[in-house]
Amino acid sequence: MPSSRTHGATHPRDALFAGEKPFPVIPACEHFAGSERLIAKALELQAKMGALFDVTCDCEDGAEAGKEKQHAEMIVDVLTSPKNTLGMAGVRIHDYTHAHWKKDVDILVAGAGTKLAYVTLPKSTSAAQVAGMIAYVRSVSAKEEDRPRDPGARAGGNARGAERRLGHRGARGACRCSISGSWIS
Repeated sequence: MPSSRTHGATHPRDALFAGEKPFPVIPACEHFAGSERLIAKALELQAKMGALFDVTCDCEDGAEAGKEKQHAEMIVDVLTSPKNTLGMAGVRIHDYTHAHWKKDVDILVAGAGTKLAYVTLPKSTSAAQVAGMIAYVRSVSAKEEDRPRDPGARAGGNARGAERRLGHRGARGACRCSISGSWIS
């Protein structure tokens, strides 16, 4: 990171974190897209404009009722394709009360692996829900890490990479949570 000296003064970032690994840059904006066409268009725009915004592939509002599995599989296909050039795309899974939220995690973590930048946990109403969802993501990641990989499989990387990207071991990734309309990371 370049020095931030202005008129001989040292920027606090340089004084406090000199020689340390820099914090990741996280865009302040994210674009939600629910259909294959809109996800591809958002990824194309992101590639053209640079790392200005994240793309959130929406399982919750994007999936047609009864076709949740196919929708999650479509997201895996798009995120593991060359369209995801910057690796700055995540997913919003179904909320805790929806019967498909665990299946979303199973499909997306196993299929997209290191290509997932984050997972958004929507409409949480308690810390216990958030804790349960994060624990499930971690358990699926651990299972995927131990599973032998088929060299021809479509998954982009392994679950260790997914955990790293989802924030359990790495710097940028996170589970984003919405509790009663207030966003926390």
